[in-house]
Amino acid sequence: MGTLLAALLHQHAPVQTALAFVGYRLFGVNQWAAYQVNGMLLVAFTLSVLWLTRSLGAVSRLSLVVVVLATPFTTNLVTEFRPDLFWGLLCGFSVLLLLQPNLLDSDSTTRRYGAAILAAAALHAKPSASPATALLLLVALALGVWPRIVYRPLTLRDVAIRLAVPLGIVLLVSAPYFALNARRLYDYIQLAFVTWREVNHRGASGPAAGPEPAGGAP
Repeated sequence: MGTLLAALLHQHAPVQTALAFVGYRLFGVNQWAAYQVNGMLLVAFTLSVLWLTRSLGAVSRLSLVVVVLATPFTTNLVTEFRPDLFWGLLCGFSVLLLLQPNLLDSDSTTRRYGAAILAAAALHAKPSASPATALLLLVALALGVWPRIVYRPLTLRDVAIRLAVPLGIVLLVSAPYFALNARRLYDYIQLAFVTWREVNHRGASGPAAGPEPAGGAP
């Protein structure tokens, strides 16, 4: 177990890797076990979309499900273990819970823990997007907490007490991975959003026309 955890700490997409291991554990070591878990994950996503859209009409809900399942990300999730759809839904559910008006109520402990678990999962689902994920979740948390403090008076001490343990869970789960992989993630983000962008931009511009080589085209 220790060896497995150490390996997961150095994975580019640790949640997807862990799901592959779950597939091998459930269905044995074969060619389709890991893909089977991804398929189950897709079913869970579909049910999640149906739950989120439960207030809409049947046609609207069906249309949204078709749109979600028809995206290239859906295929890539199953066949290539791409984390994009998984990450997006985890972010969405986290934001949904963080914006609940009763998030800081004394009887909403389960909701706060749920938001913390989903937030940690979102950070690990796509580590290369963790800066954007963290910013999104912090903004959602601020938007969820601020109205409660202003319109339904709650002292900053009470806010800190009720958020301390959930935030501590996120830090405890996430800090080791991001501390060990900070440099690798920085290099990857630099490569993806700076180096490749410059290369693509130059490729789109096209090379300047020059004289044809003496021997002609090969």
